[in-house]
Formats: sequence, C-alpha cells, structure tokens
Amino acid sequence: MKKSKQMKKSKQTINAILFVAALMFAISCGQYSENKHDNDKASSETVEENHHATDIGLSLDNGKPWIANPETTTGIENMIKLTKSFTDKESLEAFANLNKELVGEFNEIFKQCTMTGEAHNQLHNYLHPLKGMIDSVGSSDIETCRKSFDKLQKHLAEYSKYFVNE
Repeated sequence: MKKSKQMKKSKQTINAILFVAALMFAISCGQYSENKHDNDKASSETVEENHHATDIGLSLDNGKPWIANPETTTGIENMIKLTKSFTDKESLEAFANLNKELVGEFNEIFKQCTMTGEAHNQLHNYLHPLKGMIDSVGSSDIETCRKSFDKLQKHLAEYSKYFVNE
C-alpha cells in the first residue's frame, strides 16, 4: 500500500513536470516575431510541396533530413541509451524510474530548443507522439509499460532518418 501511494505521487509529479515542460515549449514557440513567421511560412510552403509525409506526421526537407540543434540530438541519443540499457521489464518501479529519466531528457530538449522554421515544426511532429510514449512507459499497468517501451524504442530509432546535427 505504501509503494502504491509512492507510485501514485511519483506519477502525479511526473505528469506535472511534463505539463510544465509542454507549456514552456508552447510559450517559447510563440515568441518569434511576426516577420520571422512570415519568412518561415513562405519558405515552408515551398518545402511542403517537396517533401514526403510519413505515418508519424514527419516529412523530409526535399528528401534530406532537417538540421537539428546539437542539444536536441544529444537528448534523443541519451534517451536511446536509456532504453537500450533498460532490462527490467517485469518491474513497475523500474519502468517508473525509466520514465523519470526520460522525462528529464525530454525537458532538456525543450529547454535547449533553438530550432526555427519548418525544421522546428517537424521537430514538433516528432516530439508530440514521443511525449505520449514516455507518459505510457510510466503507467501503473505493466503491459502498457512494455508496449509503450517497444513503441518508444522504434520511434527513437526514427530520429536519425529525419534530423541531423548542425
């Protein structure tokens, strides 16, 4: 019973952190000037005509990966390392700890985001489903944790197809 209360409190804390991170990201995305958005819109319309959409809502930049800031790539690489080294798929506590570490990396990506324009929009397309997968890895149901973990690993592996370092 004590562990159950701790898990519930931990999950509430993690959800609060994710909410604050998403809010900060949304606010930071809205801080570009009108002229910047007008220029980005013009260039993104051209780009939109030439790239290919995928089932996860991502597209390439004329068949090439988008340029990402190094901090974003480092955060994704850290998440990949965390998932590759994770072995205890029988423990809700282990999944909760993994969730906590992944949330930390996810928050750092938002905190250090310097991307702009269509590359930034595509990063949103990549990160949006990632957040849900990270949340589900911290579920109180072991099957949900396992399934989400598998989806998360596959999604993280897709990053290098769509983004490269500056």
